[in-house]
Amino acid sequence: MSHKKHDRRLKRNRNRNHLQDQREYHIESAYELMGNEAQDFGTVNEKREVDVPSGLGYTAIGFAIASLFMFPYILGLTSIALGFMSIYQGSRSAGATAMIIGAAAILIHFLFLT
Repeated sequence: MSHKKHDRRLKRNRNRNHLQDQREYHIESAYELMGNEAQDFGTVNEKREVDVPSGLGYTAIGFAIASLFMFPYILGLTSIALGFMSIYQGSRSAGATAMIIGAAAILIHFLFLT
């Protein structure tokens, strides 16, 4: 490797390190100025799992409960599909509940009533 390429690479790395040092200095200064409030912002990058209640999830549970008593294949499959959609929207517990009840209704009807 020639000396010119090596010198350019060293200079590029020094510039990157200098910019990174400046960013860290500004972040540290901001934390010092904010005081105790800065601790709350430390968790911004963490992924939070929040269960959002949605009407779609509760509708899926309604279809799932109805599938226990009538039309288990139609309402059970509908509750499973709506459960997937509600999980996608963020209502994980309602969607999973609807899917489990709908699948159980189909399984019970298939095993015991057919």
